[in-house]
Amino acid sequence: MPRYVQKNRKRHRKKRGGPVYFLLSLALIAASVTLAVGVFFKVARIEVEGSTIYTPAGIAAASGLKEGDNLFFLRKNAAIRAIFDEFPYVEDVRLRRRLPDTIVIEITERVSVGMIPHEGLFWMIDGSGKLLEKIMLHTAVPKPVVKGITLLSPSLGEDMALPQNERDRLRPALSLLLSLHWRSLSARVSEIDVSRLDQITLEYEDRLHVILGAADEIEIKLAFMEKSVKELPAGAKGTLDLARAGDKIASFLPASAPPTPPETPDETDAETG
Repeated sequence: MPRYVQKNRKRHRKKRGGPVYFLLSLALIAASVTLAVGVFFKVARIEVEGSTIYTPAGIAAASGLKEGDNLFFLRKNAAIRAIFDEFPYVEDVRLRRRLPDTIVIEITERVSVGMIPHEGLFWMIDGSGKLLEKIMLHTAVPKPVVKGITLLSPSLGEDMALPQNERDRLRPALSLLLSLHWRSLSARVSEIDVSRLDQITLEYEDRLHVILGAADEIEIKLAFMEKSVKELPAGAKGTLDLARAGDKIASFLPASAPPTPPETPDETDAETG
């Protein structure tokens, strides 16, 4: 057989084997990297940031993450879901790595804006209507109590369920609670009543019964309420009607003063016989 034919066959075999060697090399490199990651990148610390309601230890335990886990092969979705299931006040969870050996759990918490009485308890709610916590009636919490809303089978971490005839009250109630929160008025308002959507009221500092009227222009009405309260005599008690706050009209009816008892004649002034 001519020599040039043999050389061509050798060259052909060499070219055919090149990709195989290349792929084998890549596989060996990948295996080496995986082995190195598995051996050297172990979790030594779990840090929790942003949690003020729950303890860092409780958050870390609920996540299921532990020291010795591989830093790059964590079950992140399962850990996040477990934290959500355990803690109703948690609104968002993020996991991030801090090389060489730390996992950071970042927590964003929900903010309670009001509470709803139900069967001898108060259920704390956030601005979206999620049920966050239940507390005893005697517990002092500076949040408005919502009247005019009835909870159906409440469950922690779930959205409120209401009777059909009360569902249109939910949005105005949440809107008012959020506005009070952002204006830092929640601690001053002990109660809001949305039983009548054309006659929404609130109790301010347990001394003023404030009529807001319809659920529109809530921000304007609350701003006008703050202005009107400042113009009243200190400690004034009564009814403040802001139903026409959009027209810059407010009226105040002072609470009726208790009747003055009749004076008893002094014995020394009495006629003597």
